[in-house]
Amino acid sequence: MRARFIGDPQDGFAGPHAITVFGVDFEKDVWRPVSNAKFAAHSHFEFDGDGDGEDDPDVEALKAELDGLGVKYHHKAGPARLAELLAEAKKETGE
Repeated sequence: MRARFIGDPQDGFAGPHAITVFGVDFEKDVWRPVSNAKFAAHSHFEFDGDGDGEDDPDVEALKAELDGLGVKYHHKAGPARLAELLAEAKKETGE
């Protein structure tokens, strides 16, 4: 997982050049490895749950794919956890 601080989207992405959030130091617009999926829900950050540099699927798309595979998940699971479950299910099925 990785995240980058982009600033406040409701204020033209304004914000400091450097900031510490959830114990991680960030420079604006620089990707950092993180271990906390809370960044996915934080509006001042972009989040890459699988670290591949591509846009992550949204929660509904992940849930739909998990439903199609018959995988159970908690209804409040976030994108990082859903992506983990999906990766595990694909590994088990050999996809």
